Amino acid sequence: MTLRVLIEFVPQIEGDERRELARAEIHGARIEDMVGDYSLTVSEGPNPLADTPAWSAAGDILNHDRAQTVWALAEKVCMFGLIAASHYGSAPDLVKIVGPGGGHGVGEVTADLRGCPACDAVIGPRWKFCALCGEKMPE
Repeated sequence: MTLRVLIEFVPQIEGDERRELARAEIHGARIEDMVGDYSLTVSEGPNPLADTPAWSAAGDILNHDRAQTVWALAEKVCMFGLIAASHYGSAPDLVKIVGPGGGHGVGEVTADLRGCPACDAVIGPRWKFCALCGEKMPE
């Protein structure tokens, strides 16, 4: 089983070509009842706007609760991609936390994010491991 997430540029101006900007591929390594472990690779092509080269990274998502929408898995994959992009220099503003009354509830979503004690990557509130370095999070 493979799931693929593609980010494509789809032009609306004649003469500009459709092109793939980034991709993620997710493979089910172990699926047991309603819990799954997944291996993933994420990659991004060269970005002339950010002056960054093409890059690729691999990792795992462990103990994912499968009794939820596929977007919950996509969220973890996208966060892994964002963390990897920051490692390769193409995402300088990793997360912006908006204070109370400052913008459509974004502060509530990002307020629970924390840093990995081993590599300082941004970790979601329910993550049990760091998507970048693999460090297990304390309970």
